[in-house]
Amino acid sequence: MRNGQRCAAAAGGVGGRFLRVLSADDTEADIAALGGGKARGLYALGAAGARVPEWLALGADVFAEFAVAAGLGELLGELAAARDLDTALELAGRIRADIAAAGAVADGIGLPESVRAGHVRLGGGALVVRLSVVGVDGDTDSYAGLFDSYSNIGSGEVLDRVRDCWVSGFSERAVRYTFARNLLPVTRIAVLLQRFVAARASGVLFTQNPGGPADEVVVNAVHGLGEGLAVGAVDADTVVVGRAGTVVARVAGGKEVEYAPAGGSGVELIEVAQTRRAGAVLGDEDVVLLAGRGRALAGVLGGPRDIEWAIDADGLWFLQARPITTLRDSPGQVGGLRPVGSRSGRIEHTRVSLLRGDGPRAAVLRGAGEPVAPGEPRIWATATGFESLPGPMSPLTFTMAADIYGRVYRGYARSLSVPETQLRQVESWAPYLLGIFHGRGYVNLLHWYRTAGIAPGYSLARPALAAELGVGEPLPDDHAKTLHPFTFENGWQRAWARTRTTLVYLRRILAIDAMTRDFCADFARLNDRYDTMDYIHGEHAYAEYRRLDRDLVLRWGPMLVLEAILLTCTGTLLLLTKSFLPGAPESLVNPPADPGFDPDAYLDTHLGGIRRLLYDRARARTARYTARREQLRHCRTRALGSVERMIRVMGRDLAARGIIGDPADIFSLTVEELRNCYDRVPMPGLADRITVRKVARTADADLVAPARFTTIGPELTDAELKERGWVPLADTPPAVPGDVLAGSPSAAGVVEGVAVLVDEPRDVAGGILVAHRADPGWVAALPTAAALVSERGGALVPVAIVARELGVPAVLQVPGCRRKLRTGMRIRVDGTAGTVTVLSGAGHGNGAG
Repeated sequence: MRNGQRCAAAAGGVGGRFLRVLSADDTEADIAALGGGKARGLYALGAAGARVPEWLALGADVFAEFAVAAGLGELLGELAAARDLDTALELAGRIRADIAAAGAVADGIGLPESVRAGHVRLGGGALVVRLSVVGVDGDTDSYAGLFDSYSNIGSGEVLDRVRDCWVSGFSERAVRYTFARNLLPVTRIAVLLQRFVAARASGVLFTQNPGGPADEVVVNAVHGLGEGLAVGAVDADTVVVGRAGTVVARVAGGKEVEYAPAGGSGVELIEVAQTRRAGAVLGDEDVVLLAGRGRALAGVLGGPRDIEWAIDADGLWFLQARPITTLRDSPGQVGGLRPVGSRSGRIEHTRVSLLRGDGPRAAVLRGAGEPVAPGEPRIWATATGFESLPGPMSPLTFTMAADIYGRVYRGYARSLSVPETQLRQVESWAPYLLGIFHGRGYVNLLHWYRTAGIAPGYSLARPALAAELGVGEPLPDDHAKTLHPFTFENGWQRAWARTRTTLVYLRRILAIDAMTRDFCADFARLNDRYDTMDYIHGEHAYAEYRRLDRDLVLRWGPMLVLEAILLTCTGTLLLLTKSFLPGAPESLVNPPADPGFDPDAYLDTHLGGIRRLLYDRARARTARYTARREQLRHCRTRALGSVERMIRVMGRDLAARGIIGDPADIFSLTVEELRNCYDRVPMPGLADRITVRKVARTADADLVAPARFTTIGPELTDAELKERGWVPLADTPPAVPGDVLAGSPSAAGVVEGVAVLVDEPRDVAGGILVAHRADPGWVAALPTAAALVSERGGALVPVAIVARELGVPAVLQVPGCRRKLRTGMRIRVDGTAGTVTVLSGAGHGNGAG
């Protein structure tokens, strides 16, 4: 019996049937036929002698059995036969919904048993779960970055991620790619399970320069995990190694952030310490060794390769290899390795305070809507600890979030037995935890400090709060001490109330593990209901949205005690570090700050006895509660996905009824306006409000948003905000005709056209896309674009690979292109040289949309 059969037999089965699990011990023919491109690439890497993390694959035959049991056979057949894009997109959407709703079917064919057995065989640790498609990663069509993958996944989540990967095989961007490349839609899919590598450095290497001499190797390298490179969120170092084995060119990436393993599962984006940003991820010697290893592998594998690599504490690993699909017949020279300056104009616009005043102009949101006394300060900060901050927020997203946070914190205070008088004080500030300025979301920092005082232990929680929120600089301690969530009439009343709250809080600490398990189980059942629901009409979607909103707030409020516990534990750990180890490096309490730092080794050298015991206990508790918090965040993310589905149904309904002009206009409503559309009657002048907000969004995109600023009193005029850092992009002079912006040459070709600055993928009708980052989502827009320009990314990111396949010239990693270019400018994109030349200065702001 071959290994794949042995693994399936060990997994158990249903009705005497077993699911086959492929591995490197199977034949190359079986891997190619059933395992898909990624499995075939790993098999070839291992056979070539590369060091590859252990892997297994649930083959295309496993998905085929699932599809039959789920009744998907007819839909898959229709998709395979589809010859027009609209039909294929509609069929793929139905298939995605059916896969997501068919959890019981997976159980019925023995998938959980096979997944568990495979996980055990891979050591039982964290995994990477990736889609691997039969016929993909071939010599001509890469499908680079089009399918979902999940890193640092624990045993309890693997099965769900397998189904999520299946769903991604039928994503809109994958369908659009196949039609743009004149390919048949994907229907034969496998899933790869691979041991997770907690990398301190990672990247990709092309063993032949896709935009230069064939004897050059190009290496991209980032700190931490490779996710940042794949989605275009992190600027990589780009190094070119020549034929003689020496570095011939190097471009340093910004490297302000990196991806690291999250405390529970998944990955998180963290800031890179200032001391590491300026240095290279890999020195010249390491790059040359890596390039040599890549060349040797390419020789064995039979041609130039696009190879993913990672370095952890155990050394170098090769994670994936596929042919380079876009090599040029006449290689030129690498260009774009130099910075170029530029120039630019101005745009003025006005705003009013949040939901204040009458008429359409009052429709544009600003601030938090809080009644603030004259002379009273508010401090606003972007917060990387929130999924949607910093960044543009629609009126609906902002008002929903602000409304939910206000109600959730009231529920949290009530769950800790805070007296009614003090609850009313919480209600006076909790609705204003978030603010919005020029379309960007901010946290109201003074009020967030008040949230930390609801539970006992405020003095311990304060030092940790800024780091947990991700707001950078904490408030001065003298100021923070004055920020109380509520006050009492006298000392006796305070002592009685705080004693009662403390007792409840201590009981919650003892019960928090069970509370988290129960919450996640209840929430999974609740969300499964919404995942499988088909909404009949807008009224139905609205009714279910209100029910989910109510259930979410009811359940989430008491669970905020976990945040308080984590703040207390983190504050305790900081206090112990300051007391026991005053000279300790930052990496001791923030391990991702230096992946090469070993906290245990440091503690073994510097701390012992009872102090070490206390310190280890504090570390363990902090790690455990961090993992619990990540579980809750995963639940919240799933809930938000369900809400978005409901909103889109309501958008189509309101558009059909003539209340809004387009389904997407629903995101330009506030949550109160949306509720009025269903609970009462639509507000008068709604169309005017939507128009004003859409115009404002375009104008807001022309402003540079400060990371932190202070407002005084109730008035929030444009002039006051400008003094606090809200500077129009137009104050940065635009590039003028003849200016040349340099970046990374990412897809060959020369195109002249009109620049179109956009914030999200959309049809640009033959214009030149100018984006902030080059994540895989832009693949859907590439067929409509003459060329692609981006501030982030590089020649080796997935969207660049697809651009080369589609023949769309691309220059990525162009510093400041969003400030220097304007929508309407005529520009020349030279994807071979890596330059963007301004031909005409005609433009009108950035026009992002």
